[in-house]
Amino acid sequence: MASNEFRDHDNEIDFEDMSLSEREELLKHEARRRYIARKEKQKSRKRKNTLLTVSRILAITLVIFVIVAYVFYNMSSAKKDKRNEGIEAFENGKYEEAVRLFSESIEESQWFTKDMDIDTYFYLGDAYMRLGKFQEAKETYHYIQAFGSKETASLANPYLNISDAMTDVMDGKYDMAIEKLKVEVDNGDSVAAMYLGTCYEMLGDNKKMLESYEIYLKDNPVNSYLAYQISTYYLENDNVELAKAYIDNGLEADEEYKDKLLFNDIVYYEKNHDFETALSKAETLKNDYPDVEEYKKEYDFLYTRVNVDTTLSNQSETTETE
Repeated sequence: MASNEFRDHDNEIDFEDMSLSEREELLKHEARRRYIARKEKQKSRKRKNTLLTVSRILAITLVIFVIVAYVFYNMSSAKKDKRNEGIEAFENGKYEEAVRLFSESIEESQWFTKDMDIDTYFYLGDAYMRLGKFQEAKETYHYIQAFGSKETASLANPYLNISDAMTDVMDGKYDMAIEKLKVEVDNGDSVAAMYLGTCYEMLGDNKKMLESYEIYLKDNPVNSYLAYQISTYYLENDNVELAKAYIDNGLEADEEYKDKLLFNDIVYYEKNHDFETALSKAETLKNDYPDVEEYKKEYDFLYTRVNVDTTLSNQSETTETE
């Protein structure tokens, strides 16, 4: 039976009734229609693929944007600010504040900061050492050795040995601590010499204390602690001008032993019989540190010395003049 698939939609003529030319024309028309339909379908499929590709690109771009935004958010966190504030506090001798800021910086979550954190741990350990919290310092340097690179672990080793020696000091094991510190000093670690001097000071060996401090000062600037220790020694031995030099340098160094250096400054003026200057400085010190009984007693003594015992004061001045 003849197929009725091809029909002229205008007159519904059967394909079999068409002439050869009409059949050819109809077949061409149908081929063209199918070609156009196929092309339209290809275009539609291409548009869909393009839209799908664009959607995927947009999705990937969005993910990248979110990641980048998160990274920048973390990079702009308080981590570095707290570290910088901690370094500033450390350099000003405010070690308790420095410990707090360094700890907060380390705890702040941020990508790609392992090296910075390890360096912050070094500052943290040093701050603990300055505070006399040697066990905490020891634990900090142990952490650096465990989680840092081989290079930082090597750098931490002498500090770990020093903190270990100072824990011996806190336990009263001075001889053991001195031997450990001597090893580090002999290895060229001048920082160990400062702590070695402290051990000798605790044992009352002032000569070896000064020798150790001098080793430290060859490679490091004076700090308020050393200035206080050395100026106290020179005041007790009536080398007042050398004591004064250390007092002034220590007051410019940091804040940690500021009040003790100011007290030594008062003693300096007393030893020079300048009681009025000493009284003025003692009044300021008493007002700035009202909870320290020693400073109040010194002020009361000088007040009596200047305002009550004028005869003795004048006698002292006369003696100096003669």
